[in-house]
Amino acid sequence: MILREQGVEAGVGGGMCQFSNLLYWIALHLDMEIVERHRHSYDYFPDVNRTIPFACGATIAYNYIDFQFRNPHRRTYCFRIFVTDTELVGEVYADSPLDFTVSVIERDHRFFEAGGQRYRENRIYRMVKDLNGDLRKEELAAHNCCRVLY
Repeated sequence: MILREQGVEAGVGGGMCQFSNLLYWIALHLDMEIVERHRHSYDYFPDVNRTIPFACGATIAYNYIDFQFRNPHRRTYCFRIFVTDTELVGEVYADSPLDFTVSVIERDHRFFEAGGQRYRENRIYRMVKDLNGDLRKEELAAHNCCRVLY
């Protein structure tokens, strides 16, 4: 399945955004610097069985839309991504224990109408805490707004 323009179609490369979505979710939780990230232009599907907040994805399209992140830490990470019969799985290994935890939360979620169209909007925040639970930083990771197609 490929998401294109205002619809869904079959095509080569469909499903690659599931991979970039997973990398984005991992990068947020490892307190990585997000260098380039794009979300889908539309909200194609309702939230049935959604396990993470709306718009926590990173769409990609070969040769012009990319997802990039940078490791600002001294720690080295190794990513292991694999597919089972039913799931895309991501594992991360580090050369030293993490000295922080990250929570990713959604705020200001809403549906609204403008110009006869229905839209959805939210903000995704990342909160980084030390191992004692003290807040190191809280930052806006993404402001999302897109047209709803369902």
